[in-house]
Order: sequence, then structure tokens, then C-alpha cells
Amino acid sequence: MKTQIFIFILITAFCGCGDEGVETTVGDEVDIPLLVKHDKFALSSSDPIYVLPDDVQFSLIAEAGIKSTIVVWFWKNKTQWRFGGTGFVIDTHLFVTAHHVIKDFDIDEIIILQSILDRNTLMVATVFRTDIPHDIAILRSVDNIDSPSLKLGSNKDVFIGQQCYTVSNPGGFVGTFSEGVVTGIRGNWTRIQFSASVSPGSSGAALLDEHARVIGVVTGIERNVNSIFTATPVGYLQDLLQK
Repeated sequence: MKTQIFIFILITAFCGCGDEGVETTVGDEVDIPLLVKHDKFALSSSDPIYVLPDDVQFSLIAEAGIKSTIVVWFWKNKTQWRFGGTGFVIDTHLFVTAHHVIKDFDIDEIIILQSILDRNTLMVATVFRTDIPHDIAILRSVDNIDSPSLKLGSNKDVFIGQQCYTVSNPGGFVGTFSEGVVTGIRGNWTRIQFSASVSPGSSGAALLDEHARVIGVVTGIERNVNSIFTATPVGYLQDLLQK
């Protein structure tokens, strides 16, 4: 089953830290399969191991995170799907992910964002703004998404020992909820270290506080060190939004 979506593909060339770049508009009509598959990553009801059942129950923080979390895909030649990672909603047409999730997508690929709870919700997105040194990217969709936006916290609300949470898509297991604590502040507030478990595929997820506010963007797993995970503090995201 397929759906016809008329879009304007905005191919964005960007350079430098936080620059919007130059956009070229091309009219096109895109066929987006409602059943999305790529290798072991499957987001359909026929593969229940990778999805959440319709009647699942959530805690308040898990519900806020899951409703606002998305899957980032890359679609090439209307046939090839490539799993990217995780992102989250901050406005009806704006989304956040880690820059390294989208930095290597080909010029002939299209960024597709997919809702976790409504797997038939697929949106074409373009790169809106980037902060390469701090590994943040803001994506923009042509269509608005019918999902709640996460509220942004501030750096001043972050402290070592506080509870923190993530919702991400490690290894294609979408909507994986994890909790931990902030275990360190590194590099003069360039990174938040935390213990909530993340894995490849989790990059771009929101790091949430106990009020489900975004306090960071998950960006890294330290190599050769067990259970050291890092996020870019939300202050850099706020700066990027204001440019």
C-alpha cells in the first residue's frame, strides 16, 4: 500500500556552524510506502519485536518522550531505505537530531521522519540549521506533525546526580525508554555525561529531566569506556534556534 504525497524537496547545502545555507526548490511527487523496511529494521505491525503494541501503558515521562520521538530514515531512488537514528519534535514543523546522524546523507537521498506511535505518519524533511562543533541539527518538514512538542529546559537546571531519561531507537527497537542520572559535566559545559543507557541508533534523542523537559541532545558513546554516554547541553540548541 502506498500513499501519494506532493512535496517540494528542498535540497539544502549548508556550511559552517549554525548557518542556514542555500536552498534550491524542486517540485516532485513522492511515493512513500506505508510499510517501511530496511534489513532488520522494521516498523510495521507484522514485526512486533521492533514496535510498541497499541495497548501499551506508559509512565508520564515515558509517554511525553515517546509521543514526541521520531525515527530518522533516508530514502534513495524510491526503493532503498537506510536507518539513520533518533530525533524529537520541538515545533509543529521543526525537529532535532544529532548532526552526525544526517551529515553523510547523499544528495539523491531524501530525509524521511516517522512517528513512533503512528507508523503511517511519514514526513519529508530538510536540513534547517546545524551546529557542527556541538553535533546538533534542526530539521524542517513541509507538513506539520500531529505530535506534541517537547519543552526545552535550560543549562542552569542541570546538576550532577539529577534523574534523567531518554527515548530512542537503538538497533531499530523504537521507543526504547531508559533512565539514569547526570554523572558529570564536561568540557566547560560542552557535554553532559549521563548513565541512562543508549546504543547505536540512539543518537539525536532528547535527554529529559524529571519534568520531561529537554536538557540535552544525545550525541555520543565514549569508546573503550563502558557506560559513558554524553549529550550536548540544551543551551546550544536554544542558541541555534535564535540564529
